[in-house]
Amino acid sequence: MRTALEIWAQPKRFWASDFNQIVDDLFASSSQGEYEAAPALRPACDFEETESHYLFSLDIPGIRKEDLKIEVTGDSLTVEGERKSSGRRADENRFYTERNFGKFSRVFTFPVAVDTDSVEAEYDNGVLRIALAKHAAAKPRRVEIKGEAAKPGFFERFTKAVEKAVDKPQSDTTKPQA
Repeated sequence: MRTALEIWAQPKRFWASDFNQIVDDLFASSSQGEYEAAPALRPACDFEETESHYLFSLDIPGIRKEDLKIEVTGDSLTVEGERKSSGRRADENRFYTERNFGKFSRVFTFPVAVDTDSVEAEYDNGVLRIALAKHAAAKPRRVEIKGEAAKPGFFERFTKAVEKAVDKPQSDTTKPQA
């Protein structure tokens, strides 16, 4: 299932992916086990947004750190990897497996840019954790509300400038001559 962040950022890709998954599920199962294929490798992902970071946890057991690739651009994160098969066993011309092998790619798009220099990733016990700092412009900032005792702010300076312009006598160079 796609995250709300992915749906918001790329609705067309979301619906196409759901359709593909339905078709894959339709042809991937049978009660006798014949023609049954393992679904595509798609690691489960938990996503959390804090005030300062986006946090991801992906379950990818059985994949070596060297077989993973993480790429961050201004507003997206791409995680790619491959789980390699350890070899197949054939028994009476029949093969059956429930484990998934192959390549995967997950792309997450953010509503605002992230700080590409402040990305951290760790891989432990089959869980890949990625922390991306939000760009400073995307972080919330508390705004102080000025009162009467404070020195004049923008609005007061602006209204005084307008008042001066209105009160200032304008020279009239187009006086009618008698």
